[in-house]
Amino acid sequence: MSSTLLALIIGWMVAITGYRMPEHFPSVQFEPHSFFVEKVCGGNECDAQGWYNDKGIIYIDERHYLVLSENSYPVKPDQSHAEAVSLLGHESVHFLQDLSGKFTKKSCENFLSREEEAFTAQRIGMIPYLKFLIPRPTVRRSYRCPQE
Repeated sequence: MSSTLLALIIGWMVAITGYRMPEHFPSVQFEPHSFFVEKVCGGNECDAQGWYNDKGIIYIDERHYLVLSENSYPVKPDQSHAEAVSLLGHESVHFLQDLSGKFTKKSCENFLSREEEAFTAQRIGMIPYLKFLIPRPTVRRSYRCPQE
C-alpha cells in the first residue's frame, strides 16, 4: 500500500468532512472477496470490496492491490484507479469517524448515518474522477443493520 497515497486520501477526507487530522494512519490489509462476504454480508454473496473494523484496520479487496501499491504511482487516472481510490476514501472516512467518537453507540441509526456521511464524502472526493465513476448515492437499509 502506498503510504503517500493513504496520507493524501486521509488528508482529502479530513478536508471534506471536517474531522481532525489523525496522529496515526490506519493499517490497510488486502483480503480475498470471500473475506468480505463473511465479515460484511453475513455469508451472503455481495459486492462489498472494503470494510473498516473500528479497530484501526481498513480491509480492501485484493483485486485493488496493484492499483494501490507503491509501484503504481504516479499513474494516469483510469477506471480501476478511480474505483480503488474511491473505496479507500470511503473506508478512510469510517476511520476518521471512529477516532472522533461521534458514533460510539452501536445502533442501526448510527450505522446508517455513518454510511451516508462516508458516501457523501466519497462522492465529493471523487469529483475529479467523474468521467470514470459515480459512487452509489445511498445505503440499503438492511445493510449490516441489526434486526429492529
